[in-house]
Amino acid sequence: MHFCDIAGRVILGCDLSTSSETIMHTLGWTPVVDIHKRNKAVLVFKALNGMSPPHISGLFTQLREVHTHNTRLRAHGGLQLPKAHLQYKKKSLSCTGAALWNTLPTKLKTAVSVASFKRLYNQECVAT
Repeated sequence: MHFCDIAGRVILGCDLSTSSETIMHTLGWTPVVDIHKRNKAVLVFKALNGMSPPHISGLFTQLREVHTHNTRLRAHGGLQLPKAHLQYKKKSLSCTGAALWNTLPTKLKTAVSVASFKRLYNQECVAT
């Protein structure tokens, strides 16, 4: 049980049979998983737009730099997924960040600033 679950149960006076999703929705709280996902998307946006240190920017390779085939993913700013054979590599920022970026709508990928990216992300990707 996480801190948010415990706090929500105390605030609402719920017992353990009430699901965490119900508590979070009732209180209007964003689940921690969604916050992490948004922060990761912002980090990838910054890396691709030269707003992060080189060691972070170097984790991602755009498909237009890899091949010239006319694919939808390449045309819409997709990232190459690194080859990962070990489980810890599959959970790394380079893999999970690229996979997340490839699922985002093109409108987000072409945002002109971090503020507009965050606003569009909240509009397009956050479940209400």
